[in-house]
This record gives sequence, structure tokens and C-alpha cells, in this order.
Amino acid sequence: MSSAVTRTLCRSSFSRAVVRFYATQKRKQKNRFANSFGSLGGQAPYTERLSRTSFFNNCSPKNEQNPPRGLRENDKKARKKRWDMAESDGTPTITESLMFKREREKRVKKLENTTSTTVHIPKTKNAKVLIECLRPEYNHLEGMRYSRTAGIPIVSRLWGKRYKYDWFIIRRTQKNAPALDGKSCKWEDLSEFLVPQVISNLVKMNAERPTPFQKNSIRSYHSSDHLFIASETGSGKTVVFSAPLISRLSKLRDSKALILVPSAVLRRQSYNMISHIADGTNVVVVSDENFSADSKWNVLVATPGRAVKCLREAKCSDVDTIVMDEADMLMDDSFVSVLTELFSIVPVRHSETNTEENGEGARVIFSSATCEDGLRELAEGIVDSQKLIFLRSKALHGLLPHVEQKFIRVREMDKVDLLKKLVGDDLARESNQTLVFCKDSRTNRVISGRPSELEEDDRVFVGTDVASRGLDLPRLQHVINYDFPRHMLDVLHRFGRVGRCSSVSGSNVTSFVRNPWEVELVNALELAARLHKPIRGIEVNVAAEIQKRKQSKGEEA
Repeated sequence: MSSAVTRTLCRSSFSRAVVRFYATQKRKQKNRFANSFGSLGGQAPYTERLSRTSFFNNCSPKNEQNPPRGLRENDKKARKKRWDMAESDGTPTITESLMFKREREKRVKKLENTTSTTVHIPKTKNAKVLIECLRPEYNHLEGMRYSRTAGIPIVSRLWGKRYKYDWFIIRRTQKNAPALDGKSCKWEDLSEFLVPQVISNLVKMNAERPTPFQKNSIRSYHSSDHLFIASETGSGKTVVFSAPLISRLSKLRDSKALILVPSAVLRRQSYNMISHIADGTNVVVVSDENFSADSKWNVLVATPGRAVKCLREAKCSDVDTIVMDEADMLMDDSFVSVLTELFSIVPVRHSETNTEENGEGARVIFSSATCEDGLRELAEGIVDSQKLIFLRSKALHGLLPHVEQKFIRVREMDKVDLLKKLVGDDLARESNQTLVFCKDSRTNRVISGRPSELEEDDRVFVGTDVASRGLDLPRLQHVINYDFPRHMLDVLHRFGRVGRCSSVSGSNVTSFVRNPWEVELVNALELAARLHKPIRGIEVNVAAEIQKRKQSKGEEA
């Protein structure tokens, strides 16, 4: 073969090799573009032919995980058309970025962990509704349980977005107060601790039987140690400390006891009740209103300030028992100075100010509707913790199961009209009583003078939080929180006005909710109702909290 022919064949082979090389490189470039473009969304034009091959099955994981950014399909109609074609052909198509896919799967997994796995719905079809809401999807049924607090459906959490006229009701689950639950006994079975005359007086006061908590507490009273009696409002704490106290004083004529109460309203009520228990005995009960320096007495019922004045006038320091009724209020900052002065007049046994081991000094009995850790620390700051016995009821800090509670999200301008409607409905039914709570005395005067229905004597009462402490109205059936309280401690005491053992059956509470801090308290109440657990976040030192709030506002200004 000639050299010319050989050069021609070599040139042709080289040309074909070059053509094949560039064709291969171009095909690879097209494949890479199709892979990247298809991974970001939609099917690229060049992949319509490649999708019928094994291209996508052998796609590089590196390209799939790290696609180049900035490539987008602007023609949505064309993308939807290609998607429909791929669906009809049954060919696989990459429709979203791997990063977007992982983020979506992460959100779905998080949603499943916080919602679908937390609610355990009862199997019975006729389950009783315990929390009824305007939005039925938030109803809480009997037997419903939650495994995680993060995913619990709280309808009042929506109220932070100003949902007016939304409401929910916590239905009553039992007829009687929880203090009446359990096995009890007769007053005669406590004759070892109570004298016959005190037992007779208790029966005359319609206290036919002691509650289980009263029975156990009275049996523990005769210990020489200090006592902390903690039970829900209206459970008969006054009888727990006054009945054995009167019985002991009737045998020791020279002994004296001081009963401290936070307000004049509670002083009059406590004085009347203790006087009935001591009726017919040799025990003399006086209050700071009828006290005189030369009068003989065994029990003095007084507020802390008046008690200090009475003891100084009578030059009396031989008090062997001090009862702090409503101790959660008496031990906050507003009473620190007067209590310090009182304990300087009457020494307390087993305390920091009296370290003598002979046990001389007054015994302290605390009585409270709450017993948070902070309150316990305050009590242990007064007496030795080793000499302090705590008596707690089972229903302490819990919602009242025998009282129906309704919460309504309202506007300020609508509160008066809604109040008039509620009070009018109460007056139209029976002869029971209604108590309206306001935030201060100014609002109290305004509300009392508004509708003519509120002027009804002995049927409707309007008051502030002062009336929430220990006030006992025998025919009270409805409490209306015109202004919702700012502290959980006041919530418990307000609700407790209709939660007493002697309260009328079928009692209920209606609360108007308007401000953000009120919504937060309602959130805590609803959460406790759904979890069937005690209420959290009960303040101990309310006066200190108010002072902190004032200081923070001053710094912001």
C-alpha cells in the first residue's frame, strides 16, 4: 500500500477517534446537566430520552446529594406537563432537592412525635366530656391521657391572639367536696382529744361527722411539736386547730392562745366560729375589737398589728400557742415587721430566737390552703424544721372537682353587659347568692352602682381579694371573676368560696379573661385539668412579687 493511502487512512482513523472523543464528552456533559437539573425539580428535556434507560438507577450519589445551586425551572406549566407524562409512562422522576426532602421528613417526624403519639383517646364511644370547648376539636374526654406536655392541645393558648368570645368549661366530676371522700368516724370517737361540750357544739353547728382529714389532724394535734396544717379551701381547717385548742384550754385555765388572721373580715368570722365552739365551756374568747387591758381572756383573735398593741397594753407574754390562720398570706413581706415585733414579745419554742432545750415558749400552728416549697422554707425560718410536723390533704393544690368552671375570652367593653346577664340569670333561678370579684375598690364601687340587679340585698355581693380569704357565705352558689386575679394563689382562694364542704351543690365559677397575664394563668389551670395533676406556679410571697414588678416597671420607665 502506498504511503499516500496510508496517510489518508490514518487521518480518517484519527478523525473518527476525535469525533468519538468529543461526542463522548458532549454526551457526558448532557448527562451531568440532566442529572443536576432533574434533581432540583422537574424533568429536564434531555432526560426524557434517558429516563427510559437505566440512567437514574446508576445515578451518582455525589451528584444527587450535592446538586449545583441556582438552577430552577421557571416554566411551571411545562414542568407539570412533563410530570404528567412521566406519571403516565410509569417512569421514575426526581421531583425535589435531597436537602428539601430531608427537611420535610424532619418536620413530619417532629410533628408525629409531638401530636399523634401523645393523645390516647378512650375506646368507649360514650365517653364523658370533662373539658368542653367552643372548638370541639379541643374537647377533653374522660379517659383521655397525654404522654408529652409539648403536644397537649391547650385551647386557651390561642387566646394570646385575641380570640374574643371563645370559651371552655371544666365540668364537675363529682358531687361532693374532696374533703368528704374516704372513711370517717363520729365525733364521739375523738373523745380522747375533745371534751364533750365541744363535741356537742360541733354537732349543733351542722358538722355531723369529722372529715377524714379533720380526724387525722386532730389526732396529731396533741404532739408538742409545731404543726403545719395544709388543706384546700373550705375543708374545715378552723375546726382542726380550734376544737382541740378549746378542749385543752378548758382543762388549763391559766393558758392563753393567740389566733392571727390577715384581715378584719376574717377576724370577725373566725371569732364568731370559735366562740360557738367554746360555748358552754370556761374558755373566754375575745377579739381585738372588744379587748381591754384588764379583761380576762383565754383566746385572742386579732390581726397581727392589733395583736401587738393588745399584748403591750396588757403586758402579757405568757401565750403558749400561736395560730397563724391563712399562713400563706401572713408570712409574706407585708407582715414581716409586725411579726418580728410580735415574736419579740412572745418567744417561740424551738426557734432561732429561742434556742433553749427545755421547750419553753409558744407553740406555733400554721394553717394554710397552700404548701409550696417556698412557704415551707418560710415556716422553717420561724421554727426548727426538726420540730415541725406537716399535715397535708390529698386534694391540696388541685382543681375543685365538684365545682364547674367556665372561662370566657372577652373585651373590656363587653364585660359589664355580660355581667348583667349572668347576675340576672342567677336572680331569676333561686334564692342562692352570687359573689363578684373585682381587682380593686374603685372597680368595686363602679360595678356596685351599675346595674340595678347588683343592688339586691343578701343576694349579690361585690368585693376584692380581701373577701376571698376564709369568707363563708352559706348560700353562695356562683362566683364571677369580673377581673381575673393576677396571682395563682388568689385564684385558689376565689374559687374556694364555692368549694367549701358546706357549699350549695351545683356551684360554679365564671371568669372573664382579657389580659395576657390572665391568659397565662388560664393556661396553667387548663393544663392541670387535662393532666389531672395539681396546679403549678403558685406564688408564695405575693407582696415581694408585686414589689419586683413595680421596680421592673420603674427601670423600664
